[in-house]
Parts: sequence; C-alpha cells; structure tokens
Amino acid sequence: MTPRDYACLPTNSPQTPEWLCDKNRPVRDLLEYLVYHSRKGSQEDENTIAKNALTVRISEDATKCSENLSRQTDSLIALVAEQKELAVRMESQTNSLIRLTWAIVILSGVLVAVSAIQIGIMLK
Repeated sequence: MTPRDYACLPTNSPQTPEWLCDKNRPVRDLLEYLVYHSRKGSQEDENTIAKNALTVRISEDATKCSENLSRQTDSLIALVAEQKELAVRMESQTNSLIRLTWAIVILSGVLVAVSAIQIGIMLK
C-alpha cells in the first residue's frame, strides 16, 4: 500500500499505527502520509502519531550522522598522531643531514688546505 492508501484508511484503523512506526519506512512516505492525511480532515491522533514517527526518524538519522562524525573524528585524530610521529622522525633525519653537511664542508676545507700546502711544497 502507498502512503496515500494508508492516509485514506478509516480513522483509528489498526494498520495505520503499525505502518507509521515501521522503522524501515522511508521518511518521504511519512511526509506524503501527513500531506494526504491532513487533507482528508482526519482525527488529530493519527497526525500526531505520524509527526512523532517523523520526529523519531529524524532523531535516528541525526544519531547515525553523529556516530559517523565521531568515527571520522577518531580516524582523523589517529592520523594526526601518526603525522606528529613522522614529523619528529623527519626532524631527527633533517638534523642528521645538517650535521653530515657540516662534516663535508669541514672535510672539504681540510682538503683545500692540504692541497694548498702540497701545491706550496711543490712550487718551492
């Protein structure tokens, strides 16, 4: 049955509350039911049930979104911690490269000095 069919059922039909509270019912069906139900001038009780079911569905969807956001936040926090660890390791490696570069500069200076001394000895 369509939402329109349920909205057209007689007032206080036992099928209506079950249909409205079905957790697998799409939100659009509930909205369509509300539209058609309010047009036929039915009792306020069924409209209240439909509105409450819609409110519950919205809150369930919000809960799912919140859980998803929480999972993604946890994942992001883990990535940030891993990235901090990698940054510390990279800083250590950078410092090692700086020390090696200075060692090469000093060694090059010593070699230039030794070369200059050898050239000086050879020219004498």
